[in-house]
Amino acid sequence: MRLKPYNQGDLNGLCGMYAVVNALHLLFEAGDVPDFGEDVFRATARAIPQDAYPAVLWNGMTIDKVVDLAKRAAVRVKRRIDVRIAVQQPFGHDDFPSAEAYVRELSAITRSGYASAIVGVNWGKARGGGGHWSVFRGVRNGRVHFFDAVERNLPLDRLRVRGERGNRFCTDETIILRITEIHGEKVTIP
Repeated sequence: MRLKPYNQGDLNGLCGMYAVVNALHLLFEAGDVPDFGEDVFRATARAIPQDAYPAVLWNGMTIDKVVDLAKRAAVRVKRRIDVRIAVQQPFGHDDFPSAEAYVRELSAITRSGYASAIVGVNWGKARGGGGHWSVFRGVRNGRVHFFDAVERNLPLDRLRVRGERGNRFCTDETIILRITEIHGEKVTIP
């Protein structure tokens, strides 16, 4: 057996923080903004109450905590580059009959470039089990693509929205970060 290095998420539950940072990074394609990722990461880390440490490191974060982190990061982005971001939880648990319907809706929301989506995924036993926060990037050639260091893409036909077995989207754990204003002007999405 070939020895493999540990990845982010193998030993910690900080995927929620990384999902917030990556959702904003993808939203702004912030590669050319100096220290953007580090700045947002610090803002989200400061949003975690001290009494949550160290348990948050290995237990991960609830939807409420990830929403709080996203809101804190949105405030930081507003101060830094004068862009207002709404943080929304648009879906209930049983809103979608299939993974295909869910990713179609995510694709419609993110297609404009003014929104990104943080998604909760529960992995099946074959992938090690457990929950993970990731960022939806899109669907190409029958594969769901994630903007994530841990998971890059999965075949759409191997993802579910219900049930206990296999890889499953937790549709009620969807967080949309949507640009609503840029430099004081409202954003209208065609």
